[in-house]
Amino acid sequence: MSGKMSVSPSTSSPEKLVFLHRTLLNWKLSKIQLVPHCIDTLKELCQNHVVVFVSDHLTGLEKAIILNALQKTGINHDSSLQTEWKFIQLGRRPFGKRTDNEDFNALVNPENPLIKSIVLVPLIFEWHRNSPSPLISGTWGLLRYSGQIVISVGKPFDLSEFLKNNGHLDSPLNRLRRTLIKRIWRERRVILGDRHSTPEEVRREVFSDPDLQDRINSLASESSLTAVQKRVRKLTDEIAERYTNRGPQGWKFVLAPLVKRNLRELEFDETGLARLRQCLRDRQRIVLVPCHRSHLDYMTLSYGFYLQGMIAPLVAAGQNLAFFPMGWVFRRTGAFFIRRSFKGLDLYPHVFVAYLKTLLKKYHPIEFFLEGTRSRTGKLLPPRLGMLNMIIDAIHSGNAPDIAIIPIAVTYDRIMEDDSYVAELSGEKKEKEHLTTMIRGRHVLKKKLGRIYVSIADILPIQEFLSTGTDLSEVKDRLGHEIMNRIRTAMPITPVSLVALVIASARSEDVSYDRLMSWTKTIYEYFKSRRSILARQIQDDTRFEDAIVDALHFLTEIGYIAKVPGPSDRFQINSGQYLKLVYSKNSIMGLLVPACCAALSLSRSQDSADGRWLLDLMTPALFPLTPESIDHEYAQAMIYLRKASESDLDVFTSVIEPEIKALRIGWEAICRVETDACESVNVRKLLENTLREDDQLAAFPEILTAESLKSLYRIFSKNGAYSKNKNGGLRITSSQHAAWDRIQYLDHRS
Repeated sequence: MSGKMSVSPSTSSPEKLVFLHRTLLNWKLSKIQLVPHCIDTLKELCQNHVVVFVSDHLTGLEKAIILNALQKTGINHDSSLQTEWKFIQLGRRPFGKRTDNEDFNALVNPENPLIKSIVLVPLIFEWHRNSPSPLISGTWGLLRYSGQIVISVGKPFDLSEFLKNNGHLDSPLNRLRRTLIKRIWRERRVILGDRHSTPEEVRREVFSDPDLQDRINSLASESSLTAVQKRVRKLTDEIAERYTNRGPQGWKFVLAPLVKRNLRELEFDETGLARLRQCLRDRQRIVLVPCHRSHLDYMTLSYGFYLQGMIAPLVAAGQNLAFFPMGWVFRRTGAFFIRRSFKGLDLYPHVFVAYLKTLLKKYHPIEFFLEGTRSRTGKLLPPRLGMLNMIIDAIHSGNAPDIAIIPIAVTYDRIMEDDSYVAELSGEKKEKEHLTTMIRGRHVLKKKLGRIYVSIADILPIQEFLSTGTDLSEVKDRLGHEIMNRIRTAMPITPVSLVALVIASARSEDVSYDRLMSWTKTIYEYFKSRRSILARQIQDDTRFEDAIVDALHFLTEIGYIAKVPGPSDRFQINSGQYLKLVYSKNSIMGLLVPACCAALSLSRSQDSADGRWLLDLMTPALFPLTPESIDHEYAQAMIYLRKASESDLDVFTSVIEPEIKALRIGWEAICRVETDACESVNVRKLLENTLREDDQLAAFPEILTAESLKSLYRIFSKNGAYSKNKNGGLRITSSQHAAWDRIQYLDHRS
């Protein structure tokens, strides 16, 4: 059978009708592609192996569709080992009987000369994702479902290795057949997931929770049991999702036009995706924990998983997003809703925990945002442990099995909500999510967004982490910070973030092209030395300058920066765009801060411990590093920067200037009001007023946002900068002076 499906004209059909029929089918075939991960897998296998696709059943049309999709990938199977694609059908359907297959028996015959080169590849063909066994086929299936057809492959299977290890068995072929069928169904489960509960089944599962039953009985003593049960049903319906496999396809109609018009690329970390896919194959229970940048986060991940041939996660969303009609849409794409606060609620917390337990017992991935809200500055926020605590308590009490946490970093060249973020940081009130707000804000869909990058960190088994400590409260806190630290280390380094970092660090100065290339190259080389995750455009050194030039063009096109008129290439920040550039800068600041502190130590201090003290001071309030990562990354940065020139050290010290200057000014303000008088001092107000009124910080509006001021107050209050007497007055001891006075000479431009 040829690789490209052709339609033979019928002699009894009019020629025009045959042409239209052929054109229609070819158009439909052009929409069908392999799941992206299959292409690299098959290209690698074809180099040295004979690839044999193994499926439970394929019709002639399905095989033709697969061959057509294979041909479009450009994978070359023409070699001395393999001249055509080979297919084996095991003859086992979900409700069918096993049948013997002569091709299969001949393939695994020890006398087969190619047996050492054969790799069996489980092949999955699904007409659509709404049912594991659709009763659809033929031309109608192609015309109706061409946009939903999924073609994927499972983990390759080395035939010779299997026969070598199982040759002693009486019937190795039966074991081989069972093993292959198991792999086929594992891969099918990655795409379709398990059967999903109906709303009535969800209610029954929630009602069966023993802790909720105790609470219902307790409240029933104050009011009727029927009334309490009615409240439980109503709250369950308020919380629960209504996921269907067809739901995430809806994002295709929303995001596909956006991707085509405004998005250059949705770039996934292939290594991380492979780890996640293997977890789904192995039926691990997974909780995805992405950073929270934008409302696009959950749509991006669900749509991305859909494109990658994986089941979309169930997402914990704020109750503010349940407005009509988006609440209906979100529920069917996997959103379950949670109120912002449980304070003062007698029944809702118990219903939500019971519902969460039902989700944790299943094999459907769950997703929630540990930060609790979108970051308005681009920095990772401190973890809010409410949802994580519920998950840990459920595991610790034995009400849920072990869970694998998978941290995810999402980075944007441009945030869709950049204008609203700047408005909020400037003091305007956040607009409440509503249908009218969405209609008024539809213009954001026209913005050029550049690229979106998704990077998946190493898996973190909760049970294994819980065994590292005895104090559950302390372990929960450490786990929250460890997750945020893994998100930080997984953050991709992108050309746009490098350019934004350099130009934003120059403040009001123009930046020449030569200086821009020099600074970005210096920072890029540091990230390469610590093996940070690099965007594809800058993984090759020879393409680095082209990628930076492309980033400059993009930032100019969207109006963040402008080229200064003149004979040389110079760039400046456009009016009102500084905070938007800082957002991109801050996305990689968490990875750079150890080097910045080390550079300050080497250039402004005689003691290398000063930079380490500063790094301890700023974490985790400003940057989410754990004690272990601080030790390792600061030591590595010191080793790397000891060989650096003074100009290279200046690159790193300039980047962190806003934070250092704010700490120095805040410390000097505290020293000025030190008193043993009876009057009480509100340190938080003191810091806010001082920093907002200081002329030196006028050039750094990002440090004067409510989010940053709150973090700075946390640094002073939790790191022993001062103590209070019984009347509320401030007192600073000589040891506190000795420690904190270091900030004055570490501020290299003071």
